[in-house]
Amino acid sequence: MSEIKKQIQLDEDFDIRERLAYRITKLSATIANWAGRTYLDKYGVTMTEWRVLVMLVSLGPCSARQICDDTKMDKGNVSRAVKRLVVDGRLTEKTNPNDGRSTILRITAKGRAIYKKVKAFSDRRESALTDALTAKERQTYLELTDKLQKVGEDLLLELDREEDT
Repeated sequence: MSEIKKQIQLDEDFDIRERLAYRITKLSATIANWAGRTYLDKYGVTMTEWRVLVMLVSLGPCSARQICDDTKMDKGNVSRAVKRLVVDGRLTEKTNPNDGRSTILRITAKGRAIYKKVKAFSDRRESALTDALTAKERQTYLELTDKLQKVGEDLLLELDREEDT
């Protein structure tokens, strides 16, 4: 068999739908699509705005950079979400006394009220997802995603090192 025919056969045997990264991305996109549509339609917040609110409740007052570092969300998307949340009165932003180039974000009472409403809705989705798994499967899932997250972070570090050289 010629090399070209071998390569064609390999290409025909390849099905991206069987790849782990594809399946993770598809699941993430499906859940994010559902959440994005429902959060915006029902509560007037985008997925990124919701995640910013959640992180501020979880971390307390912090910078947009801290949110980006923790969530791996795009800086531009977070910046736009923060601007909308500030304009809507759901966040305040004050110059960081330790670094005048950044600001510290704080959730307001209005932001906390929308957070509580969306969280109740989000909790129902979380229950639907977790109820599809046994307790052992949930534990295994957490362990597996921790392992895969570590591999992903290692790959990013490797890429960063390559870019620095």
